[in-house]
Amino acid sequence: MIVKHFICIIVLLISMPITSAVGLLIFGPENWGGKLTVINVVGLSLFGLLSVPLWLTFIPTLIATPVIMSRLVVNDIFHTLPVWKFILFFIGFGALAGTIILFPSIYLCFSKGSYAILFNWLGAGVFSGSITFTIVALLYRCWTPQLSQ
Repeated sequence: MIVKHFICIIVLLISMPITSAVGLLIFGPENWGGKLTVINVVGLSLFGLLSVPLWLTFIPTLIATPVIMSRLVVNDIFHTLPVWKFILFFIGFGALAGTIILFPSIYLCFSKGSYAILFNWLGAGVFSGSITFTIVALLYRCWTPQLSQ
């Protein structure tokens, strides 16, 4: 179980910054380097990992996600829900979670009146959260066998 949690944290550490950077570059390329290139994605990803305001929400996410997922996998519905409903649920959950994780950046843009960049951060949160948390949920669903009652 520890290995699963460690892999979950690694997936979050890799996927969340990369998908956030891609989301920023898709929703507002003129604000983030002009185009979607590997160097822009890597640069924005590293910036995201190193920006202190996001630590307030990202570090608790790294701790809470494996704990929450380990509690979810014991529920029968986690395994019996059709795959398309399962994916759709975690896309919605991930979109909300991604927005919450990027809330410090969203709030900074709001407080400074930078509404165009605020919507970039909102889009990046929805984009990255929906992808990352769906991947994590599918990994836990595949790793954990269905418990028979």
